[in-house]
Amino acid sequence: MEAPPPGGPPPVAPSDSDAASIDSFPPFELDEINDEEYGIPPANADTASISLDDVLFSEDWCEDVEIALSEGSNRNDLPTPSPTPPFNSTDVPSTAGSLLKYVFLQGVSQQIITALERIDAGVGCAVAAFGDKIGIGTSHGLVMAFTSQALRWCCQQNRDQAAVTSLDYNDDGTRLLAGFARGIVCMYESTEGTVLRRVEACGGGPWGVLRVCWVPVSTGVGSSAVVADTGGSVWLLRFTRTLGIRGTKVSCLFSGARGEVCALEPLNEGSESWSGVLAFATLSRVVVVWGVGGASGTRPRSGCQASLIGPSDCLPLLAWQPTVADPSDNSSKRLRSPIILCSARGLNIQFHQVRWGSTGPKMTPMKCPKTFTHKTTAVRWLGARRLAILDARETLHLWETGANAVVDVLDLSNSQLVYANAHFKGVATGGKVSEALARAGAGALGGSVTNDCVTGALLLLGRTGLTRITARTTLAAAHHHADMGRWVQALETILYRYKSLEGFPALQTCLTQRSKSLFSRLAENPVQLTDRATALTTIDVCVQMDLLEFLWSTLWDSAAVSKCEETLIVLACKRASEGLLPSISPGACQTLVNYMIIHDPQSLQKALLHIPLKCMDLHQVLSECRRLELWSAWVRVTAATAPDDPALPLRDLLPLLGPQCRKGSHSCPGDVLLLYTADCFAGRLFPTGSVSISERPHIGQEVLRCLLYDPVDELETTAVRLPHLRALLLHDTGSTLRMLEMSFSSGPFTGPLGKQKRLSMALALHNVLHISMEEDNQFTENEVAEIVSFTCSRLMTGSLPADITLINHLKRHFSKPSTSSKANKIMETSWLNLLSCGQNVTNHLPHNEMLELAQTTKRLKVERFLKEKVHDFEGVLETFLNDVDTEVEMFAYLEKHAAKEERMIAKQVISAGKRLAGQWPEHMSQFLLNHFPELIPTVLATLGNEESALKFTEVLYKQDALDADLATKHLNLLCVLKPESVLDFLNDPPSTLLPDAALHLIRKYEIHKAEPKCLEAAGDLSAALKIAIQLMLNAKEKKDREQLAGDAYALCTRVAKLSGPEEAESFWRQLIEGVSNLPEPPGPPLPALLLEGAAYHLPLPWLVGKLCSRGGNTGALRGALISLLGAAKDNAEAMSAAARLTGSELHKALATALRGKRVLPVFSTVCGYCHHPLHSHSMVRAYCCGHAFHVECDPESGQCGRCGMVASEIRTVRTPQSNAPVHTEPPQQFPLWIVAPPRPDLEGII
Repeated sequence: MEAPPPGGPPPVAPSDSDAASIDSFPPFELDEINDEEYGIPPANADTASISLDDVLFSEDWCEDVEIALSEGSNRNDLPTPSPTPPFNSTDVPSTAGSLLKYVFLQGVSQQIITALERIDAGVGCAVAAFGDKIGIGTSHGLVMAFTSQALRWCCQQNRDQAAVTSLDYNDDGTRLLAGFARGIVCMYESTEGTVLRRVEACGGGPWGVLRVCWVPVSTGVGSSAVVADTGGSVWLLRFTRTLGIRGTKVSCLFSGARGEVCALEPLNEGSESWSGVLAFATLSRVVVVWGVGGASGTRPRSGCQASLIGPSDCLPLLAWQPTVADPSDNSSKRLRSPIILCSARGLNIQFHQVRWGSTGPKMTPMKCPKTFTHKTTAVRWLGARRLAILDARETLHLWETGANAVVDVLDLSNSQLVYANAHFKGVATGGKVSEALARAGAGALGGSVTNDCVTGALLLLGRTGLTRITARTTLAAAHHHADMGRWVQALETILYRYKSLEGFPALQTCLTQRSKSLFSRLAENPVQLTDRATALTTIDVCVQMDLLEFLWSTLWDSAAVSKCEETLIVLACKRASEGLLPSISPGACQTLVNYMIIHDPQSLQKALLHIPLKCMDLHQVLSECRRLELWSAWVRVTAATAPDDPALPLRDLLPLLGPQCRKGSHSCPGDVLLLYTADCFAGRLFPTGSVSISERPHIGQEVLRCLLYDPVDELETTAVRLPHLRALLLHDTGSTLRMLEMSFSSGPFTGPLGKQKRLSMALALHNVLHISMEEDNQFTENEVAEIVSFTCSRLMTGSLPADITLINHLKRHFSKPSTSSKANKIMETSWLNLLSCGQNVTNHLPHNEMLELAQTTKRLKVERFLKEKVHDFEGVLETFLNDVDTEVEMFAYLEKHAAKEERMIAKQVISAGKRLAGQWPEHMSQFLLNHFPELIPTVLATLGNEESALKFTEVLYKQDALDADLATKHLNLLCVLKPESVLDFLNDPPSTLLPDAALHLIRKYEIHKAEPKCLEAAGDLSAALKIAIQLMLNAKEKKDREQLAGDAYALCTRVAKLSGPEEAESFWRQLIEGVSNLPEPPGPPLPALLLEGAAYHLPLPWLVGKLCSRGGNTGALRGALISLLGAAKDNAEAMSAAARLTGSELHKALATALRGKRVLPVFSTVCGYCHHPLHSHSMVRAYCCGHAFHVECDPESGQCGRCGMVASEIRTVRTPQSNAPVHTEPPQQFPLWIVAPPRPDLEGII
């Protein structure tokens, strides 16, 4: 049938019936479901236990499976994939502009623009697609249908219904539904444009259609559709055909009075198990309903709900994603597999897994919510694992679940997208929509964004035309990058896909084979390898995708022919030195070795440690390594070329070690040989790898035989004995011993003869030392001590047998004193370890001989240990006293054994008390206090008048452990050694100090400053004051006079508190007279203190006369008065400040209390107009300014009648009436009666 002209209406089916019956179908009410009953989690709850990758397969994976199966792979080799491992953001390839394919549909776009210009069709505002069929709805009510971008028909008969808001094809593309802004829905036959039905879809109300879509139903039930209107309701349309007459039954599925539905999305999964499932979103939650469009009379049921997150002024968006099942799996597991529902609002995107339960669908939140920086306006799935997200900037983001990141971005601002703001505002129906829906619909795209029902492509309708966007597969994206010259991104895209298939070798092999076309293109254009990033990425991808053969053959040869191999050689050398090239062709290896010999010898050594030997020219490599002194590489190659003689590297290189060989330098092979020896003993390959179990004994035994090789055994009397072991020890004794220590538990040192081999090695070590001492003595004391320590430690742990020869070696070393403190400590520790061994060792160590050796070599710890064993406790303490570095250990020993009578600690302390208290007085005094307090006087008597005795008594003083004699002794020591501290001691004396004894000592040593303190303690207060005044008058320095005057003032103050008025007056009179006799008055604040204190006890006339009788010294009098008045001023200011602070705090407390009770303060209890008491009327009006009036008097103008202030707060209250009797005339018995009016009880009212 030819397409009608653009202006002609399509034909109408003769059997069509426009009449639509409204069923009494009870609407589904959202209030019937509560969160608790259905377990709906809160919007921000992190209760998810699964991720998107747990349930989603990608189209690439399905394609790989299908290709692998077609190529003959076994199904058992293709298990159900596990979730894709998470990648870091750095693992996600830079695919911007490659994964999204943008196609502008020129034919459809041109027809839309032509219709706009010629027949006033309006701009396109709704689109639907089914394969090559495309439907366009315009803003003036026209519906245009295209097939392969050619216009087939155009319907203009609904221009009076305003704009087309929504279009949708059914599941076979034969019917097209169109919803209009004024509430009708039309069904068209998609091929010829025949109008099959025209339905008032919104119940006849003043609402327009926001969304119309088909609902997939079970076979034999009939077709149905759902409609969302501007009133927030959802309507179900059941299409019937009885006796050839088409009909429609309209029923309300959800009423907008219960919550406005803003988004609607049916599930088009394609199987009958999920038929009739519908998701819709209100402003607060997402609801999934099932059973929609079932048999007649069957009511839809709610399956599950979930809360929405995001701002309420943004439109909710929904998108279903059926799980892509394994295409090779034909089992029943594919039925009712879980479905993913994506919901978005504002900046937030949520994912929910909908799984079929026993009572219907169940919804579970996923683990990967997403937050964007701009408001989301549309979300659509582009395949199984890719979500297209359009934001308010008209930028399309392609988000991939496997990477959990945006992998591509596309700017669509040039498309000039068409928005549906007018539809959500209800412009065509008079604006009869709620404010919330209108605000949420601002910026909504509505029907201008949709998915192709067949291909899944994204279609976007704009003012400039129609755009189709699809997502490329990985291989297509890589080729697109290559076409654009972005080879790094192309290779990274392939590698990223290869890593995602980890665990599925058959699929990885399939992808590798399919990717060879891309690498072939690179081989045809080798000039790209001159770029370092491209060359390095090429090497890494070939290594990880097992394309090394292609790299070293096709690609290498192509680069060599084109003279582009230099960059590739440099980067291959870099990767070889890092050990990232598991295989290299011989030709390429030769090239790399020659390059590194000239340019980077150290990288050559690193590379030779990893490159397989079969790739090398061994003769060249060994020669160059020896010439360049690359010892690690030389040892590795030599050991690998002679597997039957593992000791060959040791025999060849150990002679090179000598005094001229500096430890740690590159020219020294000693460190390399130590590592090689340790690897041989442990059964490892040098530098990495392991040796087969059968070869380990042979390798270890050969290396051990090499180390123990002695030419004397072969009658070579002129050769150096034990040359190999001696060379290692001279190179680094500590490292050699640590290597042997680790090796003693493995390799040849285990098994039945393991202990004997360990003994042979230990004897060889000491033979090397013995020979060295007899010849050249090349070993230092520290190195000898390390070998002795190693042997003793092995004997103590039982790793070595108790061999008499070995023990004699040790005794010979112990008999020699050490000049090095470090060596001496090591020897002492080793000797003690040896003495701690079992009897099989100690039987060869006679006690007397060991004690004599310890005393001869002055190893006090060993001597102490030996004396402890024979209970020579006095000798033990003597060793402590001779060892100045063990004071902590010595007193710990005394503390531990103080209570043991057999050790006679008390006797030893008495005999050594002078030395103990003399060297460590603090520790000694504390020890005696804890255990032997009765010995304190005895020990103190041995010290005499020494500094140590003073330190000894100071500890006792701090512990308050001084008796009368000790306190006197301590004061005597202070007078002799520290006279300046006597006064401080007397200010805080011990309670046992006798005042008379203290006074005697003070006068004996003439410490006059302390005499008043002693006299005061003895009770002679008058003498104390006289001495204090005399000292003050005799002092030469003004500072000393002021200090002594202050002491006298303090004494008078204390006396005044304890004595009577007469005695206090006498003391103050003496002090004032003494101060007045000073050559110059003391400085402030002492004069003010003296006058203030004396004013309480002396007559003021006498005091003033004393001040005025200083021989006309007006300056002194003036200074004293100024000081006194200044002190009085300071006191007055302090009192004033305290009063202000108190008033401020009270004011804040009162304001807080009034504010808490919401009380308005009133300044007066009389009315401001009539001046009668406020309580005389029942109602009072109070203003915030503090004035109050009777309600009858106040005109209620909003302004105060007294001050004219506009009141911010006015309160009218009822006054309680007083019950007190009111007297109207005065009593007769009084000539005049004055009484205050009764106070009203206004508490809590004003």
